[in-house]
Amino acid sequence: MIISRRKIHLYASIALAVILPIIFIAGIVFRPTYATVTDDTGKLLSQDLGKSVIAQPQQTNNHQENPIATFLAE
Repeated sequence: MIISRRKIHLYASIALAVILPIIFIAGIVFRPTYATVTDDTGKLLSQDLGKSVIAQPQQTNNHQENPIATFLAE
């Protein structure tokens, strides 16, 4: 019984060692051919020479209104 379990483990390991690389290579070869970046996305993510992309607008921190900013300003 122990030997049969070891044989099953051996055959399962061999099967996975053969099948998984084949699936990985097939996934690389047969991947989709559609464009992942559309024109709209390209315009959104690209930067022109005169413009810079700001992800989040900068807000001025008044340290009188914000106790954390008061602590950081010191």
